[in-house]
Amino acid sequence: MKIKEVKNYDTEKTEMKSKEVMFEVEIFALKTDLATRDAHIDASNKDFENKLRYNTLMAEKAGVCDKVNQLKSEMSTREIQDK
Repeated sequence: MKIKEVKNYDTEKTEMKSKEVMFEVEIFALKTDLATRDAHIDASNKDFENKLRYNTLMAEKAGVCDKVNQLKSEMSTREIQDK
């Protein structure tokens, strides 16, 4: 091999090593970004679940209140009839 070819190979090897390091840095950055997004998604899911649970409880409460009002009305009607 000629000296020029060896230098070219060394240059290519150095460039490839540099690209490899850049790719590793990019992979690390992407993994970090993905982990951050995953944490945000988990927080959003918990918030959504809590809102859904709250809305469900409020709907159940409204149903119970309606039933209580219905029973009060029924009792009032019976009291009027008994008089």
